[in-house]
Amino acid sequence: METIQIRVTKKQLHEVDKLVKYGVYNSRSEAVRDAVRRLQLLATLTELQEKAKEKGIKQEELLEELRKVRNEVDLT
Repeated sequence: METIQIRVTKKQLHEVDKLVKYGVYNSRSEAVRDAVRRLQLLATLTELQEKAKEKGIKQEELLEELRKVRNEVDLT
């Protein structure tokens, strides 16, 4: 695993620390890694939506397929 240095506002750090305090994450690092994973997922979904639009796939059809995948993977 690589190490990086980031700068955040005091408010952002406070919010991350609250999540750690409440046990949502075990550490600041875990919270930041999860935020990056979520950003990656958002970027992938946006790209998928753009490709579907190019191919004439309706948003409703795309959402139905994503629901099927979600149920198979059980992300909830």
